[in-house]
Amino acid sequence: MNSRTTRGMHHGRPFGFRTINPRKALIRTPCKIVLAALATLFALVTVSLLFSRRTSTERDVDREMEYRSSTKIKQNDSKQFPLSLPNELVFFTYSDRVTKGLCLSMLSAASNGFLLHVLGINDTYVGDVHEPKLKKLYGMKSFLSDRRALERYGLGDETVLVFADASDVLYLGSRDEALHTLQQLLGPLERGIILISGERNCWPFVHYDKELIAGGREKCEEFPHRNSSFRFLNAGAYAGAIKPMRAFLKTLHAGILSNVSDDQLVFQELYSKQVREGRHELFELVIDHASKMFQTGHLTSLEGAGTFDEPVPMDAYFNASIGRVVNSESETRPFLVHFNGGKSAFVPLAKKFGLLQSNVTQLLQPDLMSTYRSRHVWFKEKCESGVTVYQQ
Repeated sequence: MNSRTTRGMHHGRPFGFRTINPRKALIRTPCKIVLAALATLFALVTVSLLFSRRTSTERDVDREMEYRSSTKIKQNDSKQFPLSLPNELVFFTYSDRVTKGLCLSMLSAASNGFLLHVLGINDTYVGDVHEPKLKKLYGMKSFLSDRRALERYGLGDETVLVFADASDVLYLGSRDEALHTLQQLLGPLERGIILISGERNCWPFVHYDKELIAGGREKCEEFPHRNSSFRFLNAGAYAGAIKPMRAFLKTLHAGILSNVSDDQLVFQELYSKQVREGRHELFELVIDHASKMFQTGHLTSLEGAGTFDEPVPMDAYFNASIGRVVNSESETRPFLVHFNGGKSAFVPLAKKFGLLQSNVTQLLQPDLMSTYRSRHVWFKEKCESGVTVYQQ
């Protein structure tokens, strides 16, 4: 070997090259592969967690924005609200007489494309109940316990039912909007949630700042704040699946004392028991603190005929620019409004929705009007012919 070749060699090997030990190579190669795989897996898990957290956050924000971006929600636009609840949704009220308020309530439901079923006038569900405020409680409890009656209406245990008072309620949204809202508020139907309207007054324990029942202030303090002034229960509207609602009404019925004449007191006592002892095994009461479904009028701008459409922060009022009642405290658009206090704005608000026109029934869906007429012999005379009385 010449000198040039020798200078480029080291112990018989060219400089810059190493001999490979086959045994060590067999050990190192799998280790590198495993380490690379673990690094890749860790990166994928990290990205997945970040994406999942972001998606969850965005979903929560989107849900809130559906209520806050009021101009993006159109009344009667069913395409914006997926029919995702597996059950039917029905709307009921109870009254033992026909009133002008009942007619407007029925027409407001029809103007939004759904029927308001009326119990109490054509049937005898209450028996010998003389207290006016207890009749609706007895009536609904008896109705939900009557299997034949439920079959006539095509209702099952999983049917979602919305109940509201008869003579001072206006429905403002579509059936699909209610489905969308209740899906979020009720959650899985097996939870047995009964959603109940909230209000600012702790009736009948306290009215304004006056204690009406001994120990009433302590009872009122049991209600959680939830960052809302609508923290107290109102018995004028509630919703839930029929099975837990049946158990709820039976429990209410069993708790009525002989000297009780106010249904809201019965509701309050049951809620107070839940706060102290925990939920009932078949249902749980949840107050709609944010007024996403139910809006009460007492102690809000909705009580005054001259103030109901004036924009007020941290209040509830009619927003003329979007044609809906809004709750500016929680930035929501309630599905219905219950005038549980002063009612001077009830008719003016109905007028805003076109319910006082002499030909209003001709403008509504013919099939809904036909159903009202066939089910209620008094509807044509009292509600169709008599609705013009409100124009005075």
